[in-house]
Amino acid sequence: MKRKFGGIAAAALFALAALGATSASAATEFGDNCIGDEATESVPLTLFALTANESPLPLAAPSAGVITKWKSNLIPVPVTIPQTLKVLRQTGPNTVQIVGEAPGNITGGANIFDARIPVQAGDRLGLFGSSPIGTLFCEISGPNALGVFEGGGSPGQTVLFTPFTSELRVPVAAILEPDADNDGFGDETQDLCPSDANTVKACRVPPETTITKKPKKKDAK
Repeated sequence: MKRKFGGIAAAALFALAALGATSASAATEFGDNCIGDEATESVPLTLFALTANESPLPLAAPSAGVITKWKSNLIPVPVTIPQTLKVLRQTGPNTVQIVGEAPGNITGGANIFDARIPVQAGDRLGLFGSSPIGTLFCEISGPNALGVFEGGGSPGQTVLFTPFTSELRVPVAAILEPDADNDGFGDETQDLCPSDANTVKACRVPPETTITKKPKKKDAK
């Protein structure tokens, strides 16, 4: 069911944790920056976190906006592991709708990928990986609550998931930017005119209006 990536020194893990840190920004980060060290192998599953013990980030999107980047940390490995970000919106006690996805090839270290996925407050992040390696996860002392469903599904699809408690977390986080004009582009890095939904280019500057006073006519004497 799982593949163990062993033989990694503790010093390397601390170095990767530092790489995964983000600088201060008006954008919001949510998800989990844990370092992936195992995978589901031949079982193609989508995993997403319902709770994550000791994770410093909010697991769900704290507000509406646009995901402009997604991230995943992995211990040093000599292979590239394809994974797909899944953005999930819970629609019932055991159902989620797939509202967006973005692919990425994960290598050892800190990975970051561009994206453009509008989200609502409460949306969650999942990972899906196909065989032979499967979906990455972090084995960390818990208990942590996860949701799991078989396969990856497609955007727009609503799927049934199974919740379970385990010492696992999901190594996926995202950068969330506001979207003031609701045009589906992040206001900080993707939209040069966040006040106008009709353009992402620089806002048009209205021409200056010059008022010229006509000279007063002199009274004829």
